[in-house]
Amino acid sequence: MDPRLRRAPGAAEDAGFLAREPWQAATKDRLGAAAAALVEPGSRGLLDAGTATVHVAGHLAARAPLTVAVLSLQATVCLADRDHRRGT
Repeated sequence: MDPRLRRAPGAAEDAGFLAREPWQAATKDRLGAAAAALVEPGSRGLLDAGTATVHVAGHLAARAPLTVAVLSLQATVCLADRDHRRGT
């Protein structure tokens, strides 16, 4: 197994991500809130990977309905934990 990954119930977690995530968390959260505020409900977008992206994802859930393509497992989990998903 890749040493940067560790087993977690239902998901793989990047150890590097876990080490970086707490660094400047308050700043990342403010950035995430500001970025999400620019997104109009009904918009479509792409979230790249990164620790700040998880904070953006957390704030995007309040902007639903949205269509979001996500390149980050952690941001995907953050959005999936919200009950704003809808089937097609």
